[in-house]
Amino acid sequence: MNDVFFAPRNMAGQIQTWNNVLNPIKYANYDPVLRKQALRSLFAISGVGLGVGELSRMGGVLKSVMILLTLTLRKIRVWR
Repeated sequence: MNDVFFAPRNMAGQIQTWNNVLNPIKYANYDPVLRKQALRSLFAISGVGLGVGELSRMGGVLKSVMILLTLTLRKIRVWR
C-alpha cells in the first residue's frame, strides 16, 4: 500500500517499461537485423545468469536452488 501512494509515477513508468520489454508484437514488427540482435542479447543475458548459477552450484560453497514453480528459481544461497 505504501508503494502505491509513495511514487505512483515511478510505478507507472516501471509498468510501461515491462510492457514494452515483454511485448512480442513489438519484436515482430522490428527489422530482421534488430530482431536478431534482440534475441542475441536475450540469450547472452540468460546464459550469463545460468552460468553464474551453475558455477555457484559446482563450487560447493554456494547452493543454487532450482525449483521451477516458485520464485526461488536459480536463487543462490550461502550454506555454511
